[in-house]
Parts: sequence; C-alpha cells; structure tokens
Amino acid sequence: MILTAHVVYGFGAFINRFLRPLDLSASYDIMTVEQKRQQLAPKSVLKALRENAGLSQEQLAVYLGIAVSTLRRWENEGMEPSMTRNQWQLFCQSVSVPFDALPQNLAAPAEATA
Repeated sequence: MILTAHVVYGFGAFINRFLRPLDLSASYDIMTVEQKRQQLAPKSVLKALRENAGLSQEQLAVYLGIAVSTLRRWENEGMEPSMTRNQWQLFCQSVSVPFDALPQNLAAPAEATA
C-alpha cells in the first residue's frame, strides 16, 4: 500500500511539474487579439451589402454557386469579386441593389466608398 501511494504521488507531482506549465491560454489570447483586429478592421463594401441584406456568408455563397471560402476571401482579404454576369445579377437581386448603384471597388472598405 505504501509503495502504491508513493507511485501515485510521484505521478501527480510529475503532472504538476511538467504538464501544467504547458498552459495553452496564451494561444487563446492570440485568437482573441486576431478576432478583435477583424472586428476593428473596416468592412468591405461586399460584406456591408451582404450584412445589410441579412444574409450569412453561407447563404450568399450557395445563392451565387461559389464556395464559402471564396466569399470569405473576397470580404476579408480585400480581393475584388470575380463573378459571371449571371452571378452579378443574382448578387444584385440578393442584396437589393441595382448593378449601376454598386461602387467601382467592392473590396474597398465601406467607409471609403460612403
């Protein structure tokens, strides 16, 4: 019995000494900083139009027949959308904005085009 208790205590000390210092909360802090940066970053015109229409990225991507990752790249990385004429028509219908009323650069920050 004494030997078993000693082994268990030794294992507990090992865990306390070597595994607990591997606190992963720092990685959560990095994610939080990244999330805050994205929240503070100005929205692209494309994202503002989508949100004003009450559409999620998934909904608009399905409606346009594109991958959600493509839409995210257009919105978050400042890439200008490349769509077919039919996709542009669908986009304009989904956000209730005539094509002629769209700004020249949908990847620009919404504040810059206002």
